[in-house]
Amino acid sequence: MHRLITTREAAELLRVTPRTIARQVADGKLVPLEKLPGRNGAYLFDGEKIDALAAATASKAN
Repeated sequence: MHRLITTREAAELLRVTPRTIARQVADGKLVPLEKLPGRNGAYLFDGEKIDALAAATASKAN
C-alpha cells in the first residue's frame, strides 16, 4: 500500500513551493496517485516515489 502525502508535504520534501508542484503536475513532470474531488481538490502523491525523487535531486546538488 502506498504512503500518501499531500502537495504541501511533497513540496517540503523536494524543497520547492506547492505552486511548483502544481506546475509540474500540469506539465506532466510529476504524476499524482489521486486528485481529491472538487475544483481545488488536493493532489495525493506516493510518498516513497517523492522520497526517491528528493534523494536523487539532493545527490545531483552535491
